[in-house]
Amino acid sequence: MRAVIWDFDGVIVDAEPLHYEAFRRALAERGVVLDREVYYAEFLPLDDAAFFERARERLGLMGDVAALSRRKREIYQEVLRADGVRVFPGVRELLAAVGGSLRQAIASGSTGGEVRQICAMGGITRHFAAIVTIDDVARGKPAPDLFLEAACRLRAAPAGCLVIEDSPSGVEAARAAGMKALAVTTSRPAAALGRADRVVASLEGLDPEDLARLW
Repeated sequence: MRAVIWDFDGVIVDAEPLHYEAFRRALAERGVVLDREVYYAEFLPLDDAAFFERARERLGLMGDVAALSRRKREIYQEVLRADGVRVFPGVRELLAAVGGSLRQAIASGSTGGEVRQICAMGGITRHFAAIVTIDDVARGKPAPDLFLEAACRLRAAPAGCLVIEDSPSGVEAARAAGMKALAVTTSRPAAALGRADRVVASLEGLDPEDLARLW
């Protein structure tokens, strides 16, 4: 193991409920209902543009994708200011432990502004040598672009990188990048994450040796 690449929403921070609420309200303004179960089953972890493209096909949404994405980001900021966001249990401890010997990065389908804002709010920015977001690549997950770009910035061979993910498409992206995948069941059940090299219920209690055993 040479580096650890973290997904963000659903792995480091519990931001998926905030994204769901922002998407739900943006669609409601257009008269479209977004059910929570449908969101987690069919739309996680699409970036904003991909979400609205699929919503046009799946839910009959009308409107310009760029305008809808801007409106969603405005609502997200409102929700974030009102509700805040929490770092998942075990994350701070694992970040500190891994950071003692390995370089770490974030690879997220969210926008760079959102990720950096929440990292600053949570006081965890210092742990990451690179932050890669949907702003930096041509394709989101399940394409491997985010993880490959993160590995490039860390100067680490993909085969030596461990990805920590919470979604099936994120696990597929890690596999497509030639990386190991540790999945955590914060957003989806273990059965949906079966292609990961290991599935855990929480990151609490894990240490770098636990991660290295995947090799």
